[in-house]
Amino acid sequence: MKRFLWKKTTTFLFILIGGTLPLIYYTQFVGVSSEFDRNKFTRFFSPSFYKDDFRQYIYRTDRKIDRRAFETYSFSVEISNQIGAYRLISDTRDPKCRDIDYVLKPRRTVSVIITFYNEARSALLRTIVTVLKRTPLEYLEEIILVDDCSYDASDGEDLKFLPYVKLIRNQRREGLIRSRNKGAETAYGTYLLFLDSHCEVNEGWLEPLLDRALKHPTIAVSPVIDSIDPDTLKYKASYPFLKGGFDWNLRFKWIPISFEERKVRQEDILSFTAPAFSAGTFMISRKWFFQLGGFDSSLEIWGGESLEMSIKHWLCGGQIEVVPCSRIGHVFRKSYPYSFPDGVYFTYLRNSKRIAESWFDEYKHFFYSMKPAARDISVEPNDKVNILKKDLQCRPFSWYLATVFSELKLPNEDHIAFGQVKCGTKCLGFGVKDQTVKLQDCSFEDNSQWFLHSTTGKLSTNTGACLNLNGNQVILEYCKDSKNQMWIRRGGKLVHEATGLCLDNTLLDAIVGTECRPGAPSQLFSFSVELQKL
Repeated sequence: MKRFLWKKTTTFLFILIGGTLPLIYYTQFVGVSSEFDRNKFTRFFSPSFYKDDFRQYIYRTDRKIDRRAFETYSFSVEISNQIGAYRLISDTRDPKCRDIDYVLKPRRTVSVIITFYNEARSALLRTIVTVLKRTPLEYLEEIILVDDCSYDASDGEDLKFLPYVKLIRNQRREGLIRSRNKGAETAYGTYLLFLDSHCEVNEGWLEPLLDRALKHPTIAVSPVIDSIDPDTLKYKASYPFLKGGFDWNLRFKWIPISFEERKVRQEDILSFTAPAFSAGTFMISRKWFFQLGGFDSSLEIWGGESLEMSIKHWLCGGQIEVVPCSRIGHVFRKSYPYSFPDGVYFTYLRNSKRIAESWFDEYKHFFYSMKPAARDISVEPNDKVNILKKDLQCRPFSWYLATVFSELKLPNEDHIAFGQVKCGTKCLGFGVKDQTVKLQDCSFEDNSQWFLHSTTGKLSTNTGACLNLNGNQVILEYCKDSKNQMWIRRGGKLVHEATGLCLDNTLLDAIVGTECRPGAPSQLFSFSVELQKL
């Protein structure tokens, strides 16, 4: 076990030069673990760190990847580099949060675990520096960096001089999931805090999380996740009353808490329960994390790990809460910039199947109805999950639906057909940017789930938009109380009630409305699940 060498008292003097980067003068030594020496602290809290050290770190060249390209990181690395190691951001907490004096138990420390792979150096450095500068150091055990075999080993090696930082480097790429488990295995803190490598913690972020986590050993807590714009890097406050959830595709989605929930809570700054963790950022007791078996190491690279942990956490005796007085900014990338050995789609689909098979019980058939391609993917039986369920006496998934996640409705409750909609060998989908309705490969990642409502006749997507006709042009629009959005299932056809036109694939992948023709193959559409006779 590590021993603390000095007691903690800290005083910092901030001097702003040109209103930009703060220079920080170290005036009194603070207690640190014996893993770190006094020279590390002095170096970090010195003007030379901001003038020289971080600039040298950020702009060090790398021949294997272009560190200036937006495509490399899916956010503006140029602006990130200009911001540098640290910046002042708005305190986005409710003003009432700032008046709370948290009385926390001594000797309860947090290990912050940050995994990264070819991350923009400025973003990675800023994540670490905001933790060091905005965290009461008496509660910080360590910052564990897990480098998942980045092209340039110095991405992590050059950060070892920072106080509290430990580095683990994988000899081959393991993926975020196993890398997080590796970080947890080396941690000494009472609690583990998992953080992405492109975040900025806000003022007073840790104390509210610790305060709530200390109430019960099986509570895991998430902050409110603020948004950092990938194009401009502007830090924006998020709506504080959102909780994490997912759909039957096992895709994460934000869910606003209901008016009734807010009314019961009385105070908006009180924590509230959530079905799932948000943005993979959460804090959990180290002991409880390992009792749950950590992240499922049979999942590959990235995708679904937070949902798997969320479901497992609830079913096996835990509780997830969002703490509004804690805020952390996260860069929400528009796309995942890194390669996968088996491709992004297949890897996520395989992971999703593993989760459904492990935890959904008989409800897994709803997952397969949304993702029929998953049926053909082979996964080994998960004996570890079966042992865990027995040891912790985990509840069935039906309990989770009834008690924790009532918002996840069964697809057959108000639908006569749902899932992928096929015409020939392709599936009905739509463009991500222009929302053009068209046929596309059935393995396309996000856009091919449809629901034909039994009461309204609306044909809606998994994103909540509804299909309509404008003349003979097929369009997607906001769902509304309109007969123009009503469709009738007639044989294998989809007939627009207001015009009597049939959905038709007339040319290549184009979809239009045309006059219905008996037996026309281009007008025959089949859902993954049909709940009425055609």
